[in-house]
Amino acid sequence: MSFRSVDKPPISFGSPPFGINSGWGFQKSAAAQYLLAQFPGASIAYSFRKLSPTYSGPCCRIRRSTDNEELDVLFLNDVVDVSSAEAFVGVGNDGYLVKQYDQSGNSNDRVQCFGLIPGK
Repeated sequence: MSFRSVDKPPISFGSPPFGINSGWGFQKSAAAQYLLAQFPGASIAYSFRKLSPTYSGPCCRIRRSTDNEELDVLFLNDVVDVSSAEAFVGVGNDGYLVKQYDQSGNSNDRVQCFGLIPGK
Protein backbone atom coordinates (compact mmCIF):
# COMPACT_ATOMS: atom_id res chain seq x y z
CA MET A 1 0.00 0.00 0.00
CA SER A 2 1.26 3.50 -0.67
CA PHE A 3 -0.09 7.03 -0.59
CA ARG A 4 0.82 9.74 -3.04
CA SER A 5 0.77 13.47 -2.59
CA VAL A 6 0.87 15.95 -5.46
CA ASP A 7 3.96 17.75 -4.16
CA LYS A 8 5.73 14.94 -2.28
CA PRO A 9 7.09 11.55 -3.32
CA PRO A 10 5.09 8.42 -2.39
CA ILE A 11 5.13 7.09 1.16
CA SER A 12 5.54 3.34 1.00
CA PHE A 13 4.57 0.99 3.83
CA GLY A 14 6.69 -1.91 2.74
CA SER A 15 10.05 -3.06 3.99
CA PRO A 16 12.24 -0.68 6.06
CA PRO A 17 13.00 2.13 5.94
CA PHE A 18 9.25 2.81 6.20
CA GLY A 19 8.33 5.96 4.30
CA ILE A 20 11.87 7.31 4.30
CA ASN A 21 12.59 8.72 0.91
CA SER A 22 15.35 11.09 -0.18
CA GLY A 23 12.66 13.47 -1.49
CA TRP A 24 11.58 14.12 2.11
CA GLY A 25 15.04 15.32 3.11
CA PHE A 26 16.07 12.18 5.01
CA GLN A 27 19.37 10.43 4.44
CA LYS A 28 19.20 7.16 2.58
CA SER A 29 21.55 5.13 4.74
CA ALA A 30 21.41 2.08 7.01
CA ALA A 31 20.78 4.36 9.99
CA ALA A 32 18.02 6.27 8.17
CA GLN A 33 15.33 3.91 9.41
CA TYR A 34 16.00 4.99 13.00
CA LEU A 35 14.12 8.17 13.85
CA LEU A 36 16.42 9.12 16.75
CA ALA A 37 19.44 8.80 14.47
CA GLN A 38 17.89 11.45 12.21
CA PHE A 39 16.52 13.64 15.03
CA PRO A 40 18.73 13.21 18.15
CA GLY A 41 18.15 14.89 21.49
CA ALA A 42 14.62 13.68 22.29
CA SER A 43 13.67 13.74 25.96
CA ILE A 44 11.32 10.75 25.52
CA ALA A 45 10.84 8.22 22.74
CA TYR A 46 8.21 5.44 22.71
CA SER A 47 7.46 3.14 19.83
CA PHE A 48 6.79 -0.46 18.91
CA ARG A 49 9.60 0.04 16.37
CA LYS A 50 13.24 0.50 17.32
CA LEU A 51 14.00 4.23 17.16
CA SER A 52 17.77 4.19 17.69
CA PRO A 53 20.48 1.88 16.36
CA THR A 54 22.18 2.02 19.78
CA TYR A 55 19.13 1.14 21.91
CA SER A 56 19.49 -2.41 23.22
CA GLY A 57 16.71 -2.62 25.81
CA PRO A 58 13.24 -4.15 25.61
CA CYS A 59 10.32 -2.55 23.80
CA CYS A 60 7.62 -3.01 26.42
CA ARG A 61 6.41 -5.10 29.34
CA ILE A 62 3.15 -7.03 29.16
CA ARG A 63 1.06 -8.87 31.75
CA ARG A 64 -1.14 -11.87 31.05
CA SER A 65 -4.58 -12.14 32.60
CA THR A 66 -4.40 -15.77 33.73
CA ASP A 67 -1.74 -15.44 36.45
CA ASN A 68 -0.58 -11.78 36.32
CA GLU A 69 2.94 -12.84 35.26
CA GLU A 70 4.87 -10.19 33.33
CA LEU A 71 7.31 -10.36 30.42
CA ASP A 72 9.65 -7.80 28.84
CA VAL A 73 9.06 -8.04 25.10
CA LEU A 74 12.15 -7.48 22.96
CA PHE A 75 12.63 -6.23 19.42
CA LEU A 76 12.97 -8.66 16.54
CA ASN A 77 14.31 -7.15 13.31
CA ASP A 78 13.74 -3.67 14.77
CA VAL A 79 10.02 -4.16 15.51
CA VAL A 80 8.27 -5.52 18.61
CA ASP A 81 8.41 -9.33 18.76
CA VAL A 82 4.68 -10.00 18.46
CA SER A 83 5.17 -13.78 18.29
CA SER A 84 6.81 -13.96 21.72
CA ALA A 85 4.10 -11.72 23.19
CA GLU A 86 1.34 -13.89 21.73
CA ALA A 87 3.04 -17.08 22.93
CA PHE A 88 3.41 -15.66 26.44
CA VAL A 89 -0.21 -14.47 26.73
CA GLY A 90 -1.68 -17.62 25.19
CA VAL A 91 -4.71 -18.23 23.00
CA GLY A 92 -7.97 -16.89 24.39
CA ASN A 93 -6.30 -14.91 27.20
CA ASP A 94 -5.95 -11.17 27.61
CA GLY A 95 -2.62 -9.36 27.61
CA TYR A 96 -2.09 -5.92 29.09
CA LEU A 97 0.54 -3.30 28.34
CA VAL A 98 2.20 -2.55 31.70
CA LYS A 99 5.19 -0.45 30.63
CA GLN A 100 6.60 1.06 27.48
CA TYR A 101 10.35 1.66 27.64
CA ASP A 102 11.87 5.02 26.76
CA GLN A 103 14.32 4.57 23.89
CA SER A 104 15.81 8.06 24.25
CA GLY A 105 18.24 6.91 26.96
CA ASN A 106 16.65 9.17 29.60
CA SER A 107 14.74 6.38 31.42
CA ASN A 108 11.39 8.16 31.14
CA ASP A 109 9.49 4.88 30.87
CA ARG A 110 5.71 5.05 30.49
CA VAL A 111 4.14 3.00 33.29
CA GLN A 112 0.52 1.96 33.75
CA CYS A 113 -0.85 3.52 36.95
CA PHE A 114 -2.70 1.30 39.41
CA GLY A 115 -6.44 1.83 39.54
CA LEU A 116 -6.70 2.70 35.87
CA ILE A 117 -7.86 0.31 33.18
CA PRO A 118 -4.70 -1.06 31.52
CA GLY A 119 -4.34 -1.17 27.75
CA LYS A 120 -5.08 -4.53 26.12
